Amino acid sequence: MNNKVVNKQIPLETIVKVANNLENYKEKYDRKFELEQNKNKNIPYGEKQWEYENGNTTINYTIEFKNGKNIKESDYNWFVGNLNQPSTIKSISIDLYVSFYTKSPNNNINDIYNKVNVSYILENLMLL
Repeated sequence: MNNKVVNKQIPLETIVKVANNLENYKEKYDRKFELEQNKNKNIPYGEKQWEYENGNTTINYTIEFKNGKNIKESDYNWFVGNLNQPSTIKSISIDLYVSFYTKSPNNNINDIYNKVNVSYILENLMLL
């Protein structure tokens, strides 16, 4: 899907709301992965019942400044802290990655790989 919005002024609060929403989504999966690890702890390998095996979540925040500097971090507080001078920002990208394996319902040998990627890209910004 390639949805584009052109010539829109976007309030900083909206960008922060999107970042918060993606952080909440990441935390939801982090909790699921932790519960799954705890559920299968101390169970022999062949008897483990994984719904979310080898779960991984990552959010990357990238800010490109008008001076050409491009910084990529995974820390939410760093990202929000760097929004304090919107006139210096050229573009923003927020990328969420979630991946995990589940058991195939009809096959005990093969697992199903599940992946969610979300990219929120704002270019040529006029931030409010």
